[in-house]
Amino acid sequence: MIQFINDFDFPIEIIKSNRKKTASIKLKKSNFEIRVPKHLSNKQIKDLIINWSTWMKKKLNELENYSTVQINKYRNGGKFLYLGRNYILKITSGNTTSIKLKGGVFELIIKEKHINNSDEIKSLLSKWYINHAEKYLYEKTILYSKIINVQPKSIRIKKYKSKWGSCSSNGNISYSWPIIMSPIKIIDYLVVHELCHLIEHNHSNLFWQKVRNYVPDYMFRKEYLNLNSKNWVFD
Repeated sequence: MIQFINDFDFPIEIIKSNRKKTASIKLKKSNFEIRVPKHLSNKQIKDLIINWSTWMKKKLNELENYSTVQINKYRNGGKFLYLGRNYILKITSGNTTSIKLKGGVFELIIKEKHINNSDEIKSLLSKWYINHAEKYLYEKTILYSKIINVQPKSIRIKKYKSKWGSCSSNGNISYSWPIIMSPIKIIDYLVVHELCHLIEHNHSNLFWQKVRNYVPDYMFRKEYLNLNSKNWVFD
């Protein structure tokens, strides 16, 4: 028997089994999986989770599914995230300037006079990120707006200091472009979050119910975003 408990700050899947004599817990990619003896009541299970909650929060904090970006490494071997994956920066000189992803490498061709100019390299990379964020986030927003049946007035890309997205009272959706560094599931959550504000322009229970309709494990993604947002910066 499988059930989900939504009374906590993290998604929990409960699996009851006749073969279990003791309870066990495991952190999976999208939730905690707790296996318990079938005879345990819901109150006993919740008490068990409360006892484990400190450990569970610690495990969430230790998540390292995605490597952190190295800051100010605008040179060969520097690492930069895109859609949750780390790419190695490879810089070569040439007559023209270009950037492309190939395998696990950011291939940057730059004029010889700029090959050691970190400001120029940073500028080229940021323009690449912004261009890709505009296209990717626009397509994601249009996709989910059709699913949720809402229509944003506009979709804009900015760079916020303290938030990843916003929805204005007149329906303008904005995203902070460095979110493009985060895993796809996190971007999906952010897009759904902002679009649901077109229905409920608040953070009421009704709003979170709307989000849950389209992202059932939104609590995990929200927590992951809070814990890992420092990794998705571009300074």
